[in-house]
Amino acid sequence: MEDVLAHWPFVMATLILAIVGQVAKTTIFSTDLLKRTHGSRMGELLWVGRKTLPLHPVVAGMALGFVPGMPVSPGVLTLAAKVLYFAGAGMASTWAFAILKGVAKEKGYDLNIPTESVAPSAPPGQGPGGA
Repeated sequence: MEDVLAHWPFVMATLILAIVGQVAKTTIFSTDLLKRTHGSRMGELLWVGRKTLPLHPVVAGMALGFVPGMPVSPGVLTLAAKVLYFAGAGMASTWAFAILKGVAKEKGYDLNIPTESVAPSAPPGQGPGGA
């Protein structure tokens, strides 16, 4: 267990990049949004973003490696090692979400990321027309 605890920065970066990546994939780079913006400059940008989606976790991890003061596991001493360390966390994030989703499914939970944000309804007696 102590061996795993020494690598908490890698595990946390992997899990955070996994969740952020899934949210970005289902909201920002969704095929529905791509269809709605087809033919515009934004549509072109989203198309390129959608086509390069597999690279995003690695690039995000590499960018994270350049952040000063970001904690790393023992033995990661140089900037190049730190960048590669977090690039590996980004790469592992794609598998991490798939594993999390599989484990949750076995336990009876659904980990689908909603594509639209829905405001909760107001409690009874509050909101428009309430007392």
